[in-house]
Amino acid sequence: MVDEHYVFYTPHPSHGTTTKMALPVGEDENTLHSIVAQFPNAKWLKTDKFWQEGKQRDYCVQTVFQGGADLIIWVDADEIWDEDVLSEAIDHVLSGDAAEWRVRAMHFWRSVNYVCMDEAMPIRFIKRDGHGIGYVPGMGFYHMGYAQSEMLILYKQSIHGHRAEWRRNWYGDIYKRWHSPEDTPPCGVHPTCSCDDDGKPFWVPRQFDKYDIEHLIGDHPYWDAGII
Repeated sequence: MVDEHYVFYTPHPSHGTTTKMALPVGEDENTLHSIVAQFPNAKWLKTDKFWQEGKQRDYCVQTVFQGGADLIIWVDADEIWDEDVLSEAIDHVLSGDAAEWRVRAMHFWRSVNYVCMDEAMPIRFIKRDGHGIGYVPGMGFYHMGYAQSEMLILYKQSIHGHRAEWRRNWYGDIYKRWHSPEDTPPCGVHPTCSCDDDGKPFWVPRQFDKYDIEHLIGDHPYWDAGII
């Protein structure tokens, strides 16, 4: 399905922010490089000259297109795709005219038993010969960004591109305190977005039947965990 994998690594945050926190265990260059080395069609590129994510992404896209790609599938390390859903999404994108394609995401919240949905659709397909923005119908990918260890959540919070917009005491008062839907505050649990002008919360965790995706993550260390 994929001709080549490109891995763009930077040893420092690329959101224009810095932190005194140590790099989380397993995120060091040697460990990540050893994982990538298991895939014979993967190319490892170090992009430590960038401190802004937008400029880093522009460089990544330019590099891949110069390598001869017609279509880029952008996947972050904490995202999971069902192969059938991905295949259908690719077919939809290839048959369309847009250059950048937005995709829905289902965000796991504190475990694989709860999810949050939102209307934000990030760009995950980039087509060389397209024009404008397109939208991929149906469900997209699963996001593990908020079903992580406390260490990774704290590190993520410290380097996030939207750190200046972070809700006050979000980690202690919302994330750490949450153990069931009854713990959801009136304006939801999203780290930066609370209620809209009509008082509607942006993220409200709801129960999810993890066995729908056991074939994808049934061997994940967090599969049997309650609240991580």
